[in-house]
Amino acid sequence: DPWLIGRVAALNSLSDIWATGGSPTQALAMVQLQEGDPRQQTELLYQVLSGCLYEFDRCGVELLGGHTTESSELTVGFTVMGTLDGQPPLLKSGAKSGDVLILTKAIGTGTLLAGIPQARTRGEWVDSLLTSMLKANDVAAIAARKAEVHAVTDVTGFGLAGHLLEMLDASKLDADLSLSRLPLLPGANQLLLEGLESTLAPANRETAVRIECVDERMTSRPEFAALFDPQTSGGLLLSIASDRENLLHTQLRDAGVDAWTIGQFRETSTAPTLRLVE
Repeated sequence: DPWLIGRVAALNSLSDIWATGGSPTQALAMVQLQEGDPRQQTELLYQVLSGCLYEFDRCGVELLGGHTTESSELTVGFTVMGTLDGQPPLLKSGAKSGDVLILTKAIGTGTLLAGIPQARTRGEWVDSLLTSMLKANDVAAIAARKAEVHAVTDVTGFGLAGHLLEMLDASKLDADLSLSRLPLLPGANQLLLEGLESTLAPANRETAVRIECVDERMTSRPEFAALFDPQTSGGLLLSIASDRENLLHTQLRDAGVDAWTIGQFRETSTAPTLRLVE
């Protein structure tokens, strides 16, 4: 559905601004249209841009223009600009030892999307997948700012492990991540067990050399595979002092945002490492 693709692509791009604590203001589109009849291409572009404008209008973002080309498949992306309104940015580098790690969306979009053309992703799984991808990160970012989080990033193409390792590198810390607490979207567990994955997952799995497991059997679990699953319009990854954890969960819940505490940061004496625990 090109209208839904436009909406998801818009929210995926806006998330980069929200993750810094900023407000998006303007955007430029980059759309690759499938080759075909010009009238069909015009209608396709109309549907895509209608979808993106649905989200941009809601967020007060002006679409300034953009560029279209032809390709073998439909691809939609945006360059987004925003403002911090004089506030300091939320960065990946502010995490502190002892902070807890909170995730605001379940993961698994990559394997679920990969299963759709193979007719392996059930209809009810698609419903929950779309609900997740179409939930904006703006209210979660506002709650994070109010709760005084130390560091933020959004979880997108590099997967949870990749983006968390970026946060560890920037903050010069290690982290313990609980596999049993990792939330998966409905159906993702089954598809990952079956070995179905996105085409980006193998590249993301290269970060596995920086991951330690307290039990090597963890590597056969679907939650382990989910660490490398690329996310489309994923959630925010938040670092906050442990004594403010409950406050943040309350503010997120009041804003209608699901959230899970999935780990904790700790000091490092060598290169930052991610350790998986039960």
